[in-house]
This record gives sequence, structure tokens and C-alpha cells, in this order.
Amino acid sequence: ENKLIVDSSVGVELICSRNHEEEHSGHSHSQEGNSHIWLSVDNAIKQVENISAGIACAFPEYEEKIQENTEDYLKRLSELKNEIENAKSHLQGKYVVTFHDAYSYLARDLGFDILTTIESDEGGEPSAKELAHISEEIKEHQIKALFVEPDYEGSAAEILKNETGAEIYILNPVISGQKEKTAYENTMRENIKIILKAVN
Repeated sequence: ENKLIVDSSVGVELICSRNHEEEHSGHSHSQEGNSHIWLSVDNAIKQVENISAGIACAFPEYEEKIQENTEDYLKRLSELKNEIENAKSHLQGKYVVTFHDAYSYLARDLGFDILTTIESDEGGEPSAKELAHISEEIKEHQIKALFVEPDYEGSAAEILKNETGAEIYILNPVISGQKEKTAYENTMRENIKIILKAVN
């Protein structure tokens, strides 16, 4: 059975991932490309174009309908991109701490900076010494927001909240979604709304 395989990441420039341990351990680590490319609307537009071309190639008899649907979706994504551009002026120069490396593309597009990313699922929670260091950085940069993913189960975020007064907010990395046609846009708009509320 022939299966259609489309690499939706063609033409997407990857951001290198670094976690907190890598930044502060003094050890050299190989950096990998951050795979959460769809959290940039620009990347999502490229992905839609790549997927559309792949499907049209496999089903040429539906090419006109595929193109029609693609143009409709790209128009909606363009509107979302405009909303991101409008939000950018409110977020530039703001710092946050994240507990998942998914949000680098979102930060780049929206103009805010991630001071550090704490990956709790990579080798466990940070040590007390590391948490004390991060706590000092949070206070120094007057950070108001700690961003976690919906299924975050670690204790570090709560400890840092208690130590610094920064609030915990949930951001959706859009790893899975609803079946509605507008699920991606809806989730991204909700993320933007949460970020604006969190840092201002």
C-alpha cells in the first residue's frame, strides 16, 4: 500500500533548543533544532503550502478543490499573523520563564524573551541550588509570568511562584487539537490573549 509522506518543514528555519541545565552547567551540549515549528504562524503557512502541494500531487483530480481550501486557510492564517503583529508592540522587551521548550517560535514572533526554559521531564526537576539561582534571575528581571503546558506535573513552577510572586499561566503547545477547522487559530489566539495578560 502506497502511503503519502509529506515533509511539512521544508523551507522552515529551525531555532536551536537550549535548556536551563545547558545554559548554566558549563558543559558543552549539542544543540538540536526545536521541532515545535507550527507555533510560528509564518511556519504554519509554509507547512500548509507544503502539505497542500503534497496532497495535490497525490490526488490531481482534486487539485482545484485543494487549492481553494488552501487559499481559504492561508487567508485566515494571514489574519492571525496580523493580530500577532499588533500584539508585538505590547510584548517587546518582556521576559518570561517557560517549563517547555515549545514556545521559542511564539516568543520570536511576538517579540518577548524567554529568560530560561526549565525542562522538568528531562532528567527530573532542577536542584534547590538551581531553583535559587533561577529565583534570583526572575526577581532581577522583574518577571511576572511562568508558562507551563497543560499537562505539567512538576513542582518547580509552584516553588518559583512562592519564592518570587510570579504567576503561573498555561500555554497550549498545540500538539493535539480539536476537529474544528479553526482549532489552530482558536488555540493560538487564546495563547496570545494569555501572554498579553500575563506580562502586562
